[in-house]
Amino acid sequence: PSIFGYGDAATLHVSLPYLYNPDPGVAAATAGYLKAYYPAADLIPALRAIERKKGPNRNLDEMLKALASH
Repeated sequence: PSIFGYGDAATLHVSLPYLYNPDPGVAAATAGYLKAYYPAADLIPALRAIERKKGPNRNLDEMLKALASH
């Protein structure tokens, strides 16, 4: 497992806010982890939910576009 854990629902919930981290390295590592550990069917609704809660974010936009194209 990575430093984020095992890719379960609880870890997804805890990990999503790190997409908003002001450190680009943290945000990019989080995006990579999320894409590697979660299927689009789980990830897209979670990304949309945090976007509604915290607002738009470049990392979220890029992830949603990438997931939509697959």
